[in-house]
Amino acid sequence: MIPLQTFHSPRFGTEFYECGAENRARGAMTIVLLHGLFENCTVWNGVQSMTNTRVSSNSTSMVEILAKDFHLVACNLIGHTASQPLPNSPSNEAHSGVTLRMMAEEVIALVEQLQIEKAVFIGHSMGGAVAMQILHHFPEKVQGICLFQATPFADAPSAQEARNATIARIRSGEGAEVAAALLSKILPESSQRGREKETAFLRAMLAECPPSGMIAGHEAMRDREDTQEILKNAPCPMFILLGKNDTIISIEAMLPLLNRAAATQWCVLENVAHAGMLEAPQECAAQIQAFTHLCR
Repeated sequence: MIPLQTFHSPRFGTEFYECGAENRARGAMTIVLLHGLFENCTVWNGVQSMTNTRVSSNSTSMVEILAKDFHLVACNLIGHTASQPLPNSPSNEAHSGVTLRMMAEEVIALVEQLQIEKAVFIGHSMGGAVAMQILHHFPEKVQGICLFQATPFADAPSAQEARNATIARIRSGEGAEVAAALLSKILPESSQRGREKETAFLRAMLAECPPSGMIAGHEAMRDREDTQEILKNAPCPMFILLGKNDTIISIEAMLPLLNRAAATQWCVLENVAHAGMLEAPQECAAQIQAFTHLCR
């Protein structure tokens, strides 16, 4: 289990971990890992993050693979940890005030605290939207961006309405039910078969997200801007990683973006839904390693 550290910025506090510090000392590239909605930074290390779970010797996480050659930093996004919840309770606040840009600013504050000049940012789902904000507002910090099962699209009106309904459910005390529903989208039943430990790990993680963080995440995603042009005109290498069985990120919706060569590199993983780091960690790590060669 990788020990978590605490970082306090002027506005918020969060937790993070580092791996491969010895690689950084010899000049290796830094990779910053940004998790998705209701998740936290341990998602990248999978069931290896659990102290009460026996892991088979042939089970290897993305973090374990990448830490052999890179300096890794994985952090919790605003509100997505019980130990550092948002100061405002969802019961007495009409809006959390949290935006994706605010999340990006907190990530950069941590990066600067760690004296990292540039990094490759890998964002899963909501984390990808945060990565796009980093590219937009802090391009000097970016060596490359990987949209790890994420899109640059803004929410359609119907999706915004659905998020509002979900936020209302969380405010009414149905956070556990909302988290369970999200699990079934991230890992549909067909994707859970044979992945019982990974499913249990993800279920527990989603359930741990505080209601205030659930609401903040949905509000930030609901109000996000479309960043297709930012991606198209990116001054750095871009990589889009998709799952063939993903019911959240539509490959069909992404194809026009890919076909006009907006991304430097892209791939579709077989037998993967919306949690590639848990479903196919070795393949995902290999794809990221190949992408980093474009970022030097």
